[in-house]
This record gives sequence, structure tokens and C-alpha cells, in this order.
Amino acid sequence: MSRVKLGYNPTLKQATLEQELELCEKYGFDAIELRIEKLKDYFTRNTLADLKSFFEQSTLQPLSLNAIEYVLFSDSVRKEANNRDLAFLCEVGYELGIRDIVIVPSFHKTEYSMEAIKQESIQILTQYANKVKKYNMRLAY
Repeated sequence: MSRVKLGYNPTLKQATLEQELELCEKYGFDAIELRIEKLKDYFTRNTLADLKSFFEQSTLQPLSLNAIEYVLFSDSVRKEANNRDLAFLCEVGYELGIRDIVIVPSFHKTEYSMEAIKQESIQILTQYANKVKKYNMRLAY
């Protein structure tokens, strides 16, 4: 009989990724979702090789990458930032063997119709899917 695996979605704003990895190992989590903000902070002190080495030596495994946000009806500055972040997550995911990147639609109030939202979603997700294909990544929307 297989057992349910326990995953962790990092939400501790006051904790670093290193601290969260340590706590997840200590309390028996099987997997962790890696948040982009925590990864960027982690890489100010560590390397991708360090993170890869951690997971190679740990029972804790990376589950997914979270997230590219505010993707719908974004201005050009946000679109550029999202494209850079997507490339960053693809590189990290490829090295760590993670296949899933979470994509979050915009949180702002909108006057757009459901049809406009649907079309924008299709357009953005198609663009992102084409970018992540070479990394064998998947998008979770």
C-alpha cells in the first residue's frame, strides 16, 4: 500500500529557504514547492549546485516552482519581468528535475469580459508553453 506524501508550500515570510528546507526535513515532509522569491534570495548566498546537492542528499524533494504572477493584461514592464522569471525558473527546474511551474492570473479587479480573459489566458499560456517546451516543463494554471 502506498502512503500519502506530505508536501510543503513555503509561506513563512520570516524564514529563509535554508531554514524551511531544514524544518521540512526535521518534521518529515516529502516534498517542497520552491517559491521564486525564496530562490532568488537563496541564490544571493548559495549556488544552484548547492541546492542540487542538498536535494541529492535529502529525502526531501523539490515538487514544483511557484510562481509567475500577474500574467493577464500586463504592461510591457511586467511582461518582460515575467519572461525573465520564467527563464530563471526553467533553468532552476531543469537542473533540479522539477517539471511544474505555477502560473497565476492577475489579482487585480478587472473590467474585462470572460471572453477577453479566456483569450488572454490562451495567448499567454501558449507563449509560455512554447518557451518551457525545450526544458520539458509543464505549466500549472
